[in-house]
Amino acid sequence: MHARIKIDVEKIYRIDDAGNIDVERSWTLTNQTHKDVELSELAFYVGETADALANAKARDSSGSLDVIQEKQRSEIKLTVFPRANSLGSLQKYKMTLLYQLPSNVHKLGDVWLFSDIISGMNTSGFGSLLSDKMDLRLCVVLPKLKKSFWQSILYESSPLCRELTREERTSEFAGKRVLEWTSSLFSDRHYRVELIYGVKTNTKLTSFLTAVATVIVVGLIKYGFDLLQGR
Repeated sequence: MHARIKIDVEKIYRIDDAGNIDVERSWTLTNQTHKDVELSELAFYVGETADALANAKARDSSGSLDVIQEKQRSEIKLTVFPRANSLGSLQKYKMTLLYQLPSNVHKLGDVWLFSDIISGMNTSGFGSLLSDKMDLRLCVVLPKLKKSFWQSILYESSPLCRELTREERTSEFAGKRVLEWTSSLFSDRHYRVELIYGVKTNTKLTSFLTAVATVIVVGLIKYGFDLLQGR
């Protein structure tokens, strides 16, 4: 029997100037059949290896959902249950989990270092109910950086990301730099993202400015000596 429910996953990180992260994780369930599908035994959970996790809450289109938070060794586990007991034919149901990770992204000099590992969803306990493959969208909203006119903003990622255009960004992200990764992920796979974001110096421009400044300083010194010598 083919899987009856397909799950799409979206994860959004909003990083502020202090390295704190607002996390938004969503699951969209789609009933791919022409019959109602039972959801009562489904639970969705995430685990974060973090010293602290704050303000955990969840919602769907009808309002707030309960969140169960547990500490398991070095990991904090959050569990959310769907509100609906069943999902109608070809219908969708979306749940969103929100929480904060204080001081989770670290800055090294003028560079931010960010990484994340996303695991495929373990479907072994649900037989043919859930699809073994999920579509994944990861977005990182970057903090604004201060730079001098001889500097520029850089970002490098593995795997390669794409930057959302001004037209693609919602009003919430207006004026922000937003990077996006998309992939399809099977239950036994992992998707690792590594990102470097920061300020770099334009060496050609600084070399030119240094040369110009040197010429000016030498000229001023020569002019000063000429004045002293009465020339």
